[in-house]
Amino acid sequence: MHEHLVPWSPLHRTATFESDLDCAFEDLIALAAHAAHARDAWIHRIEDDRRWSLLATEEAAESLRAALRWTLQYGAREPLVVVDVERDARLVGGASGVRAPRAFVGFVLCAHDGVTMGSCGVSFDAPNAIDVQCVHLVQRVARQVELCLRMRRELCAARDALDTLGSLHERSSEHSARERAPLDSIPICAGCKAVRGDDAQWRTVEDFIASRTPLRCTQGLCPQCARKMYPEFSR
Repeated sequence: MHEHLVPWSPLHRTATFESDLDCAFEDLIALAAHAAHARDAWIHRIEDDRRWSLLATEEAAESLRAALRWTLQYGAREPLVVVDVERDARLVGGASGVRAPRAFVGFVLCAHDGVTMGSCGVSFDAPNAIDVQCVHLVQRVARQVELCLRMRRELCAARDALDTLGSLHERSSEHSARERAPLDSIPICAGCKAVRGDDAQWRTVEDFIASRTPLRCTQGLCPQCARKMYPEFSR
């Protein structure tokens, strides 16, 4: 029945990060179509508007677009099961003049936070070709597709977070390197002996040293200051 695979976007030509999921999507729609004895099947990912489809004919792509649109419109709360497009009350008027499959089952795929990630389903040439077993089978496939999309979404978020942390670490390292770079001269106030930093702020000598080196300043008195401050102990 299914002579060839007609992708609506290239398969196995994406980045390595996505290639395994692309293969999984292809396998899942093939499994759903053959197991349900359906004519066509699809998976749609809203994020980048990519679609994978197993089509009996290339002309079926247009009819699947109608099924996909109706699934997202009417299938948000429960699976959209249409046993006859021409008689379904939800599609009356909307199906007029639209090239669509005669029957189809569509599932909306959602993330853990309820965000719609896409849809998947199967379609048929003849009306009343859908039974309870068919719906349950496609539902199981939809769960696997949903799981793949959730994993991909979480991996993308983790990758973005790691990139952000890497960028912050790089900027921090550059700032630290500038702070600790050797100086040709140090501007010191002739009066209070404060030191001016690269940011034009004046700091104590202790703070300046601590900001540019791993050294820690300790307090003490030189002999001259000791005699000046405590003359009674310096005899």
